[in-house]
Amino acid sequence: MIDYLSGDDVIVAGTAACGFEPLITQPAQFEANVARPATMYFGQEAFPTLWTKASALLHSFATTQTLADGNKRTAWASCWLMLRLNHAIGSFTNPLNTNAAEDLVHRVALGRCSIEEIADTLHQFVYPQLGIYGKLPAGFQISRNLSEFGQSMVGVGKIPDGTSLVYVYLANLDSSILKIVMTPAEARNFAKHIYSLVEHRDNSETVRSFELSVQGFLHHSDLANGI
Repeated sequence: MIDYLSGDDVIVAGTAACGFEPLITQPAQFEANVARPATMYFGQEAFPTLWTKASALLHSFATTQTLADGNKRTAWASCWLMLRLNHAIGSFTNPLNTNAAEDLVHRVALGRCSIEEIADTLHQFVYPQLGIYGKLPAGFQISRNLSEFGQSMVGVGKIPDGTSLVYVYLANLDSSILKIVMTPAEARNFAKHIYSLVEHRDNSETVRSFELSVQGFLHHSDLANGI
């Protein structure tokens, strides 16, 4: 399940990025921008992955003037907030390349980037943040996702023969540890299966934290497909 941003969430993100609360000057367009990531066409999601949904949010606010000031900064901040809230990324260990970030947002604002191109570029910002863990194959990259909701770890990368793999580390509901290496497709199917086992259980904090961890796996399997 995707957690979409509300209008209030976008304003909070914009306030953090701009240092002031952005003033909405075009309410109807603002609401359309907020709703765009969830767009459906003929029963199909217009933006099928979290990364394209976040890219659509960035694109919408960067290419419209719904705020009196801070449109591009709000676009950038809202995009990353959506990824973070859905556990697709953890806290960055190093500063992002600000020149590259400004270049991306500028190109988006000028209409020079498709949604898919934006998503691909966002991946490139994430990859340098990934570290190395344990005795995994050479070149295999790990993204650490530790939050107040529980503990999980997902790695994405390629082994020397070029095969993309997803490494999953998960503290189970009974405190046992799962450590599995799978293809992206296998990881997605695994996550869907695990999620189906817990979604009808009680809504305790433990179960909810486990659900959030599995959601992170789903979004990381999307990331692995782009490597």
